[in-house]
This record gives sequence, structure tokens and C-alpha cells, in this order.
Amino acid sequence: MARIFVSYTSVDRDFAYWIGKELQALGHEPHLHDWEIRGSGDILAWMEEQIDEADHTLCVFSDDYLKARYSTLERRAALWDEERPGFALIVMAKPCKIPALFRHFRRCELYDVSGDAVRQRFKQFMQGLGQPAKTTEPLPGLAASNIPVQEPTHFLGRDRELADIETALARDKGKRSIAALHGLRGVGKTTLAAAFAERHSKAYKVTWWIRAQSEATICADLVALGLKLGWITPENDQNVALALVLDRLHHEGENILLIYDNAARVADIKRYLPRGACRIIVTSNASNWLDIAAATVEIKTWSKTTGAKYLLARTGRKKERDAAAALSDLLGGLPLAHEQAAAYCERLDVSFDEYQRRFVAATESMLDKERDAPDAYHDGRTVAATFRMAIEQATGLHPAAEPLIVLAALLAPEPIPLFLFSEAREMLGEPLATLLAGDGFEDAVAALRAFALVSRRPLAEERIKAWSADAIRIHRLVRQIAITRRSARECDDIRRTIAAALADVYPRRLIENRLRSQREKEQLIPHVLTALNFLHADHDAEFNARELLDSMARLVMLTLQDVGAKNISPEYLPTVLADFYEVQPLSETIARLVENEDAWPKLQDRLLDANNYVLRYAMAEAIADAWGVEKISALIDKAKNLNEFELGGYALGLVYARDPQLITLHYLEKLADHPAYPGRSILGDLLLNLALRDSPDITPDLHALLPNRRFWEPVWDFVALDIQTIEAAEAFAAKPRKTPPPSTGDEVSKAYAALLAVETGITERMKHHVAGGTLHTLLDQYFRLGEDPTRIEEAEGELADVSPPELLELMRVFFAHPIWSVAESAATVLSLLVTRDHDKANERLQIITLLLDDPHWRVQFGANEAAFAVRHHDDAVFHRSVERFYDHWNCKIRGLCAENLVALILNSGTAKRNDLLRRHEKQIKFWIRDEDCWVLEHVFRLFQTLYLRGVSFDRLLADGMSRLFDDLPEFFTLAREPFLRHIEQRKIALVLEGSATMAWAEASS
Repeated sequence: MARIFVSYTSVDRDFAYWIGKELQALGHEPHLHDWEIRGSGDILAWMEEQIDEADHTLCVFSDDYLKARYSTLERRAALWDEERPGFALIVMAKPCKIPALFRHFRRCELYDVSGDAVRQRFKQFMQGLGQPAKTTEPLPGLAASNIPVQEPTHFLGRDRELADIETALARDKGKRSIAALHGLRGVGKTTLAAAFAERHSKAYKVTWWIRAQSEATICADLVALGLKLGWITPENDQNVALALVLDRLHHEGENILLIYDNAARVADIKRYLPRGACRIIVTSNASNWLDIAAATVEIKTWSKTTGAKYLLARTGRKKERDAAAALSDLLGGLPLAHEQAAAYCERLDVSFDEYQRRFVAATESMLDKERDAPDAYHDGRTVAATFRMAIEQATGLHPAAEPLIVLAALLAPEPIPLFLFSEAREMLGEPLATLLAGDGFEDAVAALRAFALVSRRPLAEERIKAWSADAIRIHRLVRQIAITRRSARECDDIRRTIAAALADVYPRRLIENRLRSQREKEQLIPHVLTALNFLHADHDAEFNARELLDSMARLVMLTLQDVGAKNISPEYLPTVLADFYEVQPLSETIARLVENEDAWPKLQDRLLDANNYVLRYAMAEAIADAWGVEKISALIDKAKNLNEFELGGYALGLVYARDPQLITLHYLEKLADHPAYPGRSILGDLLLNLALRDSPDITPDLHALLPNRRFWEPVWDFVALDIQTIEAAEAFAAKPRKTPPPSTGDEVSKAYAALLAVETGITERMKHHVAGGTLHTLLDQYFRLGEDPTRIEEAEGELADVSPPELLELMRVFFAHPIWSVAESAATVLSLLVTRDHDKANERLQIITLLLDDPHWRVQFGANEAAFAVRHHDDAVFHRSVERFYDHWNCKIRGLCAENLVALILNSGTAKRNDLLRRHEKQIKFWIRDEDCWVLEHVFRLFQTLYLRGVSFDRLLADGMSRLFDDLPEFFTLAREPFLRHIEQRKIALVLEGSATMAWAEASS
């Protein structure tokens, strides 16, 4: 069976698919990019890996193929691969002119036959795979070798490196040529050098191994070479003998290969390198060898594919292919770690899956199993011992090396920009801060690089002139060993220090170039997210680092809006998003996560576990944009719990609002009849959006559309407010316009009057803005904004330029929108205007204060949301709004106050949390006695979280609880869905006790 990379262009995709299926039928392993790479994948990296790993490249020739960019790269790579004779296979999909360089290649022409003849011709062609490899004639004369390491039985994945060594040594005919192999310890530099020597033994009359870790061993091995070749006698003085050997190598070094293994620095071996025509290989952890070497060859870790191949071949377990790939990934592709893992699994007869479980549970112990370390590697040194020794040696060069790598290991496993350390140096504590002063930081990094503990790479941005920044990267196993040098408590202390440093450096306040600021923030985001994940779980009462959580999370969300999340590993985000309570900028971040079809299902479950209403709505917005109605409907049908049901319901509601012709009564009934309020809340938003449409030929009679009494006769004020506005909107949007009948009640009349007032406000505002501009368009389409509230963000630039009085009136109009999410989007934009222009911040904060005084409750709702959004800039306005509106007659405003305060409390450290609980004890005690579903949901989240964290809250219950908890005093021990079902049943019972006539409620009860 051969691994075959199929190279083709999109025009010939169907033909390539046929070839792939035929190859599988013939027992081969085909790889096609359309089968393995998604739209956002890195096709160049995938292409490089496949060509490296393939036994053959099969080129599907046609005129289109010969012109295409990627196929040209693939074709040329196959043509020039001299290490694998017969590597390129040509199949003619269509008649075309064969390039001159390919005319002597075997090819299979399939365009002139049909039916079963095509299959038979292709099968015959594939039976002739491979050609005899070239051989090198042995050189005459004396042959001598002392290579102590044999090429392993399973030597994989190094064809390119072997070719690079050969190319380097072929330079400078008649002169000395040196190839320096460098890389991480345990990556296989010594093995690679030995394999090269073995494979090319007939090309050299001498291949000689020199232990280069010390002068003594270098001298001893060079003298031994002289004795072997008869150049010196045992009676010679060592210094004389060494000089004689180097002189003979100078004059007679042609066809001699010397391998200087494990050299530390150029200076250590330079005087022992003979002149003349010798060919020399140096292996080292250090990378700076260009002073003497014709070329340096970086020996990288194995790809996951190569690592898996090794594990399978080494243990003979062909059925554990997927587990082998996962284990290789866990081991970071380090060959030494793969050998230890394979030996362990073989010795104890455990599966790769079981090894992974044990490895995760006790990483250092598993990396330090001496019985499984290969004898050929430094006399059985383990991975753990190897890296411990490297850290100690680096610390010998600079005392800051050890504390610096421990700190770096506690950051994210992503490139770490060096400006983080230089700018935050004084925050890192002593003695590290002093050790890194001046040139100390550069010297410490150099010490770590000298032993390949870190790699250093430049970060460049072509769009930003005169800007570049370097970053270091640490292999995952080095990270694991470095972390074990500190206790768990010491590591937590360092993580708190890191969090504080990131909070100081991350905002990039002093960087005036916005593009540069965005780029630098993008580099820091993985590390900020790692810090936030730690802070989220850090409940140590002695520390207040968790105070940073809320402000840092918001900064990250805003940055992701600017730079995107394409380079951010999805697993970093769920914990950070869990306690974030602003729809914008949540929606854009989640939209990027939904695009990752492989990762999204697990991410969805993790995000839903957060019981965050705003997060669920933001997820629904992203799903509504990305999925079709059938996939969303299936989410409702297959919902395992209320959170999934609510997610699907909100997404379906948004889709239905945009295109009412998609509405299916079945799903409206499911939402209405669910035994918890969120389904009917979703319907309230949907029907209100439909009522506000100005297309009577599309908008149906809403009572006829949904003849469900449970919805139209609500027990909750939260839903009743939606129904009152829906009935007012139906009359308002009617053609011709109608007045609500008296039977609908005073609240409907008030809602109708509010719609008339906002219409007047829209007309007045449109006079002040140019037709065709973003603001004018938003105002013109005002009543359709509920279908896509994020459109308000498009006007941020125009809003930033209007006068304070005009900004006040515009926000009054947007806050008054009947759909809550429109007011929330407008609040986010206003908060951004406050935080992004410090000169105008105070006058814009004053706008929020003025809008809190507006008599219309919807405007008050939007102003409260804006007060929460600016809490990082000025928390006084937020606390005043909570203290003023906590007992508002309108349950939606009470619920919003509760939602925002609970979010702030749960994102705070111990000290601040206790202060907030004391300051707002009056408000919390009021809400715990409420009888509205939305208020009680946020109260439930607060008490459930405090209970799970072991925080006492007895005093908050001292004044009693809601009647809905009469039979459930420990309500906080429930999960969300049982809690909401319980209060629904209690509410129905109380309504019936009040002699209300509700047939559906009596049946439900």
C-alpha cells in the first residue's frame, strides 16, 4: 500500500475524486485537499506536509492544471525530488501538451477510453509503481568508521533534512564544508547525523564520530582517528598527536566525513575543525553556526502524521491509528518522547488511549520513566531529565533563565511577544525584575536559546512601517517540565502576577498607530485568555487579581471585533465568554467560532453550560446568520435541555423575522407550550418584529398565525409587556393606521402613544442627516432594525462626529426601540464613544445620565444598559442606576438591573464581591422576593453560583423569599431548567388562587 498525494486543479475535481476512490479500492492511501482541508485551512502547510509524507505524487494533467498556481508548485516539487525515484506519477485527464521536463515520465492517458476500460488501464498503470533507486559506487582505498549509533529500524520523516545535509556538504568542492544540525533536545539530531553517515558510508573512505561536548572528548576522538589511520603512534604526545591529525586532515581530508556531536558553541570546537576538504556535520542545541557552517539545518519535531506512523510501526498496533495521532499531538512531535511512550505501552501492554490518560494525569512522572528511555540516547536519559538538565545549564549562563522560562511556561502555548516582558518587567517581582534590567532580558533569552529551550522568531507586519517585534515559543513538553519546578501555590502566585502584567500591557494605550496596536493586541490575546481562564477559577480570598477579570474580558471582546479570532484557539474562549453580559461585541466573536464546524459542537455545549442569557442570544444571532432553517429546526427538535431549546428558538425567531414565509406553526406552538417562560419570550420578540413590518402583504394576522392561548394569556408580566407592545404595533403598522380598541387596555394605549412619539422623533432626526448616509438609512429603516440590531454599529463613525445635543436625541430614539436588542446595540456603541475619546468622555457620560431621567421606560432600559457598558470608565453611574431602578414598576428594567449587577458580582474577586454584596444588599433582598420570571432567573444565577463557590449568603435571605420559593427554600441547589419549571408551576398556582380564569392554566396545573 502506498501513500499517494493527488495533485489536481478544481476544474478536474470530479476526475480527481474518481482517482481517489480507485486508489482506495486498490489498497492505497490517497490524500486530496478537498477531502481534508476546509475553507479556512492553511493549504500551503497541508500541501507541504503531504508532499513530505507521500510515497508518490499523482499529477492529474490537463491544460488548466498546467496553468494553476498551487498545482505548479506541487508538480515541480514532485519533479525535483531526487531522493524518491519514481515519485511523480502522471495521469492524463484531458489531452494537453506535456512539458518537456515530464516527457520521459511514465504516464497513463485516460481521456481516450471509457467504461470499464478506464478502470483497467488505471489499475495496470498503478501496478508499475516505483523504479530502482540510484546507487553510489564505493570509493577505493582505506575505509574506517566509528559511528556509535545505528540508524533505527523505524527511521521516519527526515528525507528533507537528509537532502539538506547532502546539499550543504556538496558545496565548495575542494574546501571544507560544514552542515550544522540544530534543534530541541530529543528531536533526533544525533540519530539523523548517524543515519546520514550510514546511508553515505560508501561515499566516504572515513566516517568518524567526535564527541564534542568537551575539549577532552574532542581531542581523544581526533587522536583515535589518527591512530586508526596510522598517522600517529601511541607514543606521540597528545598535543603533538592532535596537531599531526589536524594537519593530515587539512591535506588529506577529501572523502572524509567528521561528525561533531552535541557541540555547545562555535567557540568550543572552532580550533578543532580541520581546514582542507573535509566534510563536517555538527549537531547542537544552539542555532548560531553560520560563522563557520555552509548551512544550518533546523531539525523540527515530527508532524502528527509521522509521529503516529512511528508509534504504529514501533509497536505493531495498526488498529490504533486515531489514538496514535492523538498521542503524537499530545507529545508535541518530540521523537524521544515517542520512543518512551512506545516502550512504555509495549512493556505494560497498555493502549495509546490509556497512555494518554496516564500522561495527562501525571505528565512529569510519565516523562521520567527511566526503564523506557532508549539506551542510545545519552545512556538512557529521559525526556524529563533532559529538559531539567537543559534548564540548569541555561541558568548557569544567566540566573534569570530559570525563573523566566517558568513564567513563560505558565502563559499560553503560543508565541510570546517579547515586549510583554520588557514593558512589564517591574511588575514581575524580585529578583527577576532586577535580573532582567538592561541587557539582562536579552542575555537570559540567549541563554535559553543556547540549549534550544525556546525558539525566537520575528513578528513582522508589512502594513506597518518601521515596526517589528520578536516572539519566543516553547515546546509543550519543555513547558510541562518547567512548571514542575514550582509548587502549585507558587504557580498560582505567578499566574496572578502575569494577569496583572497583561492588564497593564494589553491595552496598548501609548501606541498611537492603531494598526500596530491591533497587531500587538492580537499577539497578546491567547495569553490574556489564558490569564482570564485562571482568574475565572481563582477564588483565593487572600488575593484580588480576579478584579481584573471583567475589564480584561471586555477589552478582549472589543479587540476580537477589530482583529478577528482566526488565530485564536477556540478552547481559550468559552470560560471568558461565560460571564460576559453584552450582546455586542459577543456576537462577532461567536460568529467566528461557529465557522469552525469541527470545534463548534463541543464549544456550543460549553457555552450553554454557562447559563448566560445574553451569551445564548449572541450565539443565536451567529447561528441565524450561518445556518439554514432546517439545521436550526433540528436543534430545537433534538434539544437535550432548555438551554439548547432556547438557543434554537432564538435563532429560529431571528430567521423567521427576516423571512416570515419560512414560518412553521409547529415550531411556534413548541415555543409557546414549553413549560418555562423563555419560549414565549422568544415569540414576543418574533411577533413584535412581524408587527412592525411595513409590508401588510407579508405580515399575517398574528392571533391567527399563533392561536395559542398560553401565549396570549400570560401569567408573567415579562411576557405581558411584549403582548401589549405587539398589539399596539399591529395597530400602529396597519394600513391605514388604526387606534387600539379600548378592550386592549390602558397599557396597550400607552405603548401605542410611545410608538407615535418615537415616529415623531425619527422624522425630526432625519432632517439633520444627509440622505444616503448610514444614520439617515438606519432612521429610515428604524422599525426593521430588530431583524439585525448590529447594523447600528455601522454608524459609530457618524455618531462620533455629531454634536452632544444631537447624540442625545439620536440615542433617545434608538433606546426607545420596541425590540430590546436594538437598545442594547445602541448602548454598546455609546459606551465605545465614551471609552475611545477621552476628551469627550464626560459629555457623553452626561448623555447617559440625562437619558436615565427620560419618562419612557424603554429609554430608561437602554440608558441602564449603557451605564453597565461604561462601568470600566465610570462605575458610579452604573451603581446609581441600579440603586435608582432596582424596584421599578416595570419587570424588564428590574430584571436588567439584576442581570447586570449579578454579572459584575460574579466576575469580581473575593474582596470586591463582598463589597458589592454589602453595598447592594437592599437591592438583592428586594429581588429575592420578586415574582417575575426574568428577575428571579438572575437572582437564581447569583445564589446558585455563590452556593457552588461555598460563599455564605444567609443574611441576604433574612427578610424572606419570593412566594414562588415557598415549597423550595433551597432553590439554589437546582439546575436552571428545573428551577424555571418550578417557578412556572408555582406562578400558575398563584394565578389560579387569585380566581383568574385561564383554561390553559387550569389544564396545566
